[in-house]
Amino acid sequence: MVAQFPLAPTSRGALRRVRARAGATLVEIAIVVAIFGIMSALAAQAMSGMVPSWRTKQAAQEFMANVQKARDLAISEGVEYRVRVATWDSDPSGGDQNIGSYYIERGDRTSGSTSWDILPIDDGVSDDGEGTIDFTRDAPNELPWVSLSQPDVTTITFDGRGFLENGPGDFDSMGMVTFNFFDKHALVVEARDSAWKVSVSRAGFSRMYGAQTTPVGSPPGTSGTTSYATTSGGGYNP
Repeated sequence: MVAQFPLAPTSRGALRRVRARAGATLVEIAIVVAIFGIMSALAAQAMSGMVPSWRTKQAAQEFMANVQKARDLAISEGVEYRVRVATWDSDPSGGDQNIGSYYIERGDRTSGSTSWDILPIDDGVSDDGEGTIDFTRDAPNELPWVSLSQPDVTTITFDGRGFLENGPGDFDSMGMVTFNFFDKHALVVEARDSAWKVSVSRAGFSRMYGAQTTPVGSPPGTSGTTSYATTSGGGYNP
């Protein structure tokens, strides 16, 4: 039989201390939970400001893709196509209501069309959802906090060769027509400007750029296409 020796007093005290530290106390758990709560709140606040910026870029990408789509269809079908801005935000700093919509339309001639039809072409079955893009609040393509600034030119028209038919006065000094999509959250809540611009050249090529970014797409005078997957204010007056 192995002899059993009682623990020394100091050893018993050390054992009790070890056992006491074996689990976390309620105070320690409360501190950890509080830290995670603070970190989550800070992360959520940061994300709430970033999401509108992502949506703004998305709106500009989609617009650029639709401009390119209109041009490609004009060339392939040999008839006019146009992109027509319908509504825009005339009060950028007013509240959180965002406004912006436009149409893609097909003409009936290579140039000088007398009849226009919003895509898809009427067949008695399809609706105009394909060619109507409305990201205003409560609209089918809603993008909260994203607005379209009032453009200098509301309509760009491609002829059957893919060139813009707009008059000389519609182009800026760089030979471009530009549309501006801005992050209203950044402007109203954070007092800073955050926008993405889409510019279309006389030759029909488009590019997209934002603050401190490199232009995306085809610069003026170059060939190629750019592919992307997708009021209180004035509007278009026919």
